[in-house]
Amino acid sequence: MPSALIAKSDALPSGATQLDDYFIVNCMLPGQVRRFGQMTQVTKLRPARLEAYLCRLRGGQYIEFDRADMATSVAIWTSLAESGDADAQLLLGRL
Repeated sequence: MPSALIAKSDALPSGATQLDDYFIVNCMLPGQVRRFGQMTQVTKLRPARLEAYLCRLRGGQYIEFDRADMATSVAIWTSLAESGDADAQLLLGRL
């Protein structure tokens, strides 16, 4: 779907320049960097549903275009849903 540019740049938040930037995407946010004394650890990727520009702003990754079926989205949310995350279970049910 082609993007339509918005005439007024002040109408969009910083980082959002096209209407496509407002689409909700399945975003994989980078892990948190945690420090325990002298030890530093990076946690695993965290799935979230965000607007595309917010996902990019927070350093996340998402699939902008994929000819595959919905298996990709289902795979991302299944592990969280199985661990008891109510939001992930709801989203998985909607897919």
